[in-house]
Amino acid sequence: MERSDYTRCAVSVSISVIIPNLHSPLIGEVVDALASQTERHLIDEILVVGQDRHGLVGPPARHIETPQPVSAARARNLGAAWAQGDYLLFIDSDCIAAPDLVERIVEHLDADAVVKGAAVVHDGIVVKGAVGSSPRSGRGSSIGSCVISARALANECTGFNP
Repeated sequence: MERSDYTRCAVSVSISVIIPNLHSPLIGEVVDALASQTERHLIDEILVVGQDRHGLVGPPARHIETPQPVSAARARNLGAAWAQGDYLLFIDSDCIAAPDLVERIVEHLDADAVVKGAAVVHDGIVVKGAVGSSPRSGRGSSIGSCVISARALANECTGFNP
C-alpha cells in the first residue's frame, strides 16, 4: 500500500497532541507547524499545558493553564487526562514538527502499535525520525521528543514520572 493510500484509509484515527509548555518563545511556531500538517484532519485537538507569559498560544490550540509552573511530565499527564483522541501525540514546546510528521507516524500505526517516535537531530538535520529541530538548536547534536501512544494504553499506565 502506498503512503497516500494508507493515510486516506486511516481517516478514523483521531489524534490529540499534547505539548507541555513553560513560557516557550517557540510555542507559536510549534502550534503553527502542527496546524499545517499534510494530514491535519487527523488531529482532533492541540493541547498546550502549562504557562505562557508570552501569549503565543492561540488557535487552533487550546491552552490548559496551570496556576503555577509544573514539570513537563506533570503537564503531559494533565494533557492526557483532558485529551479525547484515540491516540496521544506528545511533542516538546521547542520541537517544530516536520510538515508530514502525522502522515509519517500514522502510516506505521497498526493494531499492535502503541508507542512510536523519537528523532535525533545533528547539525539541524533529522537523522532518524519525523520531528524537525528547533531553529535555535544551531550546530551540534540534540534530541527532539515525539511519542505517540494509544489513549487506552495511557489510561492503563501511571503516566509520565513527575
